[in-house]
Amino acid sequence: DGTAPCSAACPGGIHVQGYVALAAQGRFQEAIDLIREAIPFPGICGRICTHPCELNCRRAELDQAVAIRPLKRFLADWELREGQSSQAAPIAASDVPGVTPRAQRVAVVGAGPAGMTVADRLARQGYGVTVFDRLPVIGGMMAVGIPEYRLPRDVIATEYRRIQDLGIELCLNTTIGAGGDHSLDDLLARGYDAVCLAIGAHRSHSLRIPGEELDGVVHGIELLKIISLSQQVESSEYHASLARILRKGAATRVAVLGGGNTAMDVSRSLRRLGVQDVRILYRRTRAEMPATPEEVHDAEEEGVTIEFLVAPKRVVGDEQTGVVGLECQRMELGEPDASGRRRPVPIPGSEHILDLDLIVLAIGQAPDMDGLGEGHGLAITRAERIELYGGGFSTNRPGIFAAGDAVTQDKMAVIEAIGMGKKAAAEIDAYLRGLQVSEARPAVEERPIARRELAPEERQPKPRLAVPMIPLEERKGARELLDVALLLREKGSHEPLYPVRVAEEGRDSDQQVAAAEKILAHTVVRTMAAGIPVTPLTSVDISVTSGILRTIRDNRISMVLLNWDGQVGFKTRTFGRIIDAVVEQSVQFILVSRFRKPVSTTGRIVLVLPPLAERQGGFESVITAVKTLANQAGTTLLVRCSVETKAAAEAFVTKTPPSVSTSIR
Repeated sequence: DGTAPCSAACPGGIHVQGYVALAAQGRFQEAIDLIREAIPFPGICGRICTHPCELNCRRAELDQAVAIRPLKRFLADWELREGQSSQAAPIAASDVPGVTPRAQRVAVVGAGPAGMTVADRLARQGYGVTVFDRLPVIGGMMAVGIPEYRLPRDVIATEYRRIQDLGIELCLNTTIGAGGDHSLDDLLARGYDAVCLAIGAHRSHSLRIPGEELDGVVHGIELLKIISLSQQVESSEYHASLARILRKGAATRVAVLGGGNTAMDVSRSLRRLGVQDVRILYRRTRAEMPATPEEVHDAEEEGVTIEFLVAPKRVVGDEQTGVVGLECQRMELGEPDASGRRRPVPIPGSEHILDLDLIVLAIGQAPDMDGLGEGHGLAITRAERIELYGGGFSTNRPGIFAAGDAVTQDKMAVIEAIGMGKKAAAEIDAYLRGLQVSEARPAVEERPIARRELAPEERQPKPRLAVPMIPLEERKGARELLDVALLLREKGSHEPLYPVRVAEEGRDSDQQVAAAEKILAHTVVRTMAAGIPVTPLTSVDISVTSGILRTIRDNRISMVLLNWDGQVGFKTRTFGRIIDAVVEQSVQFILVSRFRKPVSTTGRIVLVLPPLAERQGGFESVITAVKTLANQAGTTLLVRCSVETKAAAEAFVTKTPPSVSTSIR
């Protein structure tokens, strides 16, 4: 008898061994329903959870832990494809069985995992809930602080939509605090009966070393935010910021300071943007790194260099040149400090200078209390967190509660924020019903951790299945096109051109088309390529054409996606000549499409097919994909091909949906 160690270790309260057992029996819907009883984000946690359950798995005593997190991801993805819940119509909280709509309203400030868990729980109890977030996208820190390659944005959107379908109102681009849209007092005056502050930790710590203020020193969480928003928001602001930060493009020499997951995310994101020289500097050893081991492994596999026992002393540079280097000192480990880790001690005479262009600080974050403005009346701790009272989530102001990174000294994992959000919601519910805080905490039966003897059949070795990984070369993004982007940047203007590589030679065409569709939907690759300002071109520009051709030739590219925004004043004739030049390189397929901005009445999507394209695998898939693009854009499709290919193209275009205005010549 007792609680399974895996379940006892889960901050979200998931019945871990229960859903694993159900999944093993093929009862997938029951398994995912059991997970959802505990947390609202199985798809998110299935990708980024720090999985304390696996660290406490009994199976690890024999060989390796059960793949609990990947199994959760599988179940969430299965539900989207085949599960009953994925087909269910949106429901209002008032339609949930056993829920009585309540008159009280709650405002939640912050749309991260803690805030949205509070909103989910309270909406299911019948309260009217409005969530305010200053970001332009849903997801809080998950959407701007965790890269898309780890957490696809459509996964966030899908799981947030389930919560919004309960009737929650979500207000983005809305700041609560100084100079914002509302103050805390405004929210209470507007009729909200309770407010929960789940504002996260968006302010980075500083090193407090000489030169830290120079151009070329950026905070890791800010850089991740810029990269993420450049992919999600229709604004040139983030693209321009990224171009300024990576001032030498792929040749930018970068040092990331820190040893946590933020340092890994920054370094791996930069590698995906094509930056060649990325290193992490950490003042302790590998054993003390707070980052999860798999993140460290993947960073090194992707070409990130990690230097241990190195600490920064001063930034080298001046106001005119910005950063040109970093003076560092070698360290050795001494006695443990307050964190329990051995304290790094400087080695005299070991100072040395690294030549760098960019220094990224990833040494921790804190809540931005300044954003709340003066006069918020909240008690703040010496650690710059919102102070809580009564052993729960109440602040010193009646009716105002707080949860998540805003109240903890250590950065919380998503599953920890979810667990805290559940408890905060229970306390808010008790407050609104006039109960004591203690009554919000259900009596918990103290059960020991189960340590039963494993049966002989359970002791048989069984290797854990490895999670399939995207091939290493495909993770590196738009490296091949950075040279082209840099050539364009030298023109120093205001509009973007989008050259993007899709697939390499040697892959079959169906895979190439699938890759193209992914790029079209939510590519990370276009981040750098789309973010470089260029001058509108009115005649053939040799540097652009030759750069694209060199990229194709040097990297044996067999499929090219050229994204062109017609707003840049780039004449169709000029673009056509570049297309013709690319065709001469024996590229298998060329998709030419428009991205991001509304398509003008004269806009069109162009598909260029090489000779004898109808004899190549994937011919019909390519046409279907581009027709879908044209249909979604509400524009026309032009297919350019040889006379021999024209008949096959016409026959296929006319017989397949969607129906779009198409000319073939």
